[in-house]
Amino acid sequence: MYLSVQELHDIGFTKVGKNPRISNKSSFYGISGRIGDNVRIDDFCVLKGSVALGSFVHIASFGLISGAHAPVEIGDFVTLSARTTVLTGTDDFGAEDSLNNSEYASIIIGPIKIELGTIIGAGALILPNVTVGVGASIGAGCIVFQDVRPGEKLRHASTRSVGTRDHARIKALACRVWENIDGEV
Repeated sequence: MYLSVQELHDIGFTKVGKNPRISNKSSFYGISGRIGDNVRIDDFCVLKGSVALGSFVHIASFGLISGAHAPVEIGDFVTLSARTTVLTGTDDFGAEDSLNNSEYASIIIGPIKIELGTIIGAGALILPNVTVGVGASIGAGCIVFQDVRPGEKLRHASTRSVGTRDHARIKALACRVWENIDGEV
């Protein structure tokens, strides 16, 4: 079953184009933005915050588009394959003194723009402050943390160590947080 145009307006989209096919099994949180013509969003997708979708966009199952920290703009004729994740905010995993606590968090925040005719493979991750150029192709599992030039093809997600964090400092910082919590830990 698909959501009706009225239901999409009620969710928070200010403009909804013709022929939306948005699964009622998807979830929407704090939405502001628009949906173009002939947009398809499959089951179990999550959209948050400021999200603008062009026309002829397809977001496959289990996709996450988070414009919770900054806007996400997705152009016309864009495909995001299953489990694609688009994040406008993420912890800075390279920070020396970041913990999952608002007072001690180090976060990277910025907009994301995915331009016309881009195709993104399953399980890809697009991080903040990225523009993916017109007609680019991003392979499955790729992690995109810098701009992608128009027509560029990215393949082969690789994982390599870029250094280490000071784990003793992290542990000491956690102990300081625990000491400041009222009650039992």
